[in-house]
Amino acid sequence: MNSLLSKIELFIAHLKENRNITIILYLSNEEVLSVREKVLEMLASNVKAKSGIEILKDDWNIFNLGGVSVCWNFTNRENQFIYGGFQLAGFDNALINDSDFWKIDFSLPPDAPVPEHLAEYKKFNWFEKQAWGGDGRYGCFYREPVPFPPLIYFYDHGAFSVMPLTFEEYFNKMIDSCAIRGWQYFYLEVSQIKRMMEFNLEQVQSKTIIKEMEQSVNLLPKLFPEKDFSYHQKRFKQIIQSIQ
Repeated sequence: MNSLLSKIELFIAHLKENRNITIILYLSNEEVLSVREKVLEMLASNVKAKSGIEILKDDWNIFNLGGVSVCWNFTNRENQFIYGGFQLAGFDNALINDSDFWKIDFSLPPDAPVPEHLAEYKKFNWFEKQAWGGDGRYGCFYREPVPFPPLIYFYDHGAFSVMPLTFEEYFNKMIDSCAIRGWQYFYLEVSQIKRMMEFNLEQVQSKTIIKEMEQSVNLLPKLFPEKDFSYHQKRFKQIIQSIQ
C-alpha cells in the first residue's frame, strides 16, 4: 500500500507540472496524512467490528489517503471543455457509514427510508469521485464481510457495474488515464457499457458516453504528450465497433 501512496503523490506532482492544463487549487488537497500506527490499527479494528471487513496491516495506510484530491481542467479555442482529477473519501467512513450519495438518482431525500427494491444500493459506498463534483459517477466499494478490499464497482447515475480490477489496479488505471472524467468506461466489458447506457436513458445516454470517450482519446495525447494512450484509442475503436 505504501507504493500506492507514492504513485498518487507522484501523479499529483506530475499534473501540477503540466502547463497544458489548469489545476483548480480550491478543489485540490495533496496532503497525504501520516497517522500513527496505533491509530491506524484502531481504525482497522473499528472497520472490522462494524462491517466485518478485515484490513490487514499491509493495507492500513489506505487511511492516510482520506481526503486527498486534485482537480484539473482544460478549454481549447473551440470552447471544448474537459476535466479530470479525483477526490478520495475517508476510507473508514466509506467502509462503515450508511450511504446516501445514490438517493438523488431515485428522487429520494438523503434521510429517506430505502424502499425494498433499492435495498442493494445500501451496500455501495463511494471511495473515489471527481473533485469537480456533481457528475454522478463514483468508484464504490460493494460492502460485504470479506477481507479488504471488497469488490470495486463503477456507479453512474443509478447504473452500476463491477470493475474487473483490484483496488490497486483501479488507481493504476486512473493514473494511466490521467483521471479524466469517465475513464472507467475504457475498462468495462462492452456488455457492461451497454447495460450502463440502457439503465437510465435520461442521464446515461449512449451518445453522451461515446462523445466523452471520443473527446478523451482526442485530447489526452495533446494535453499529456509524454504519456502513451494507445490502449485508450484502441479500446475506443473496439467499443464503437461493438456498439454500432
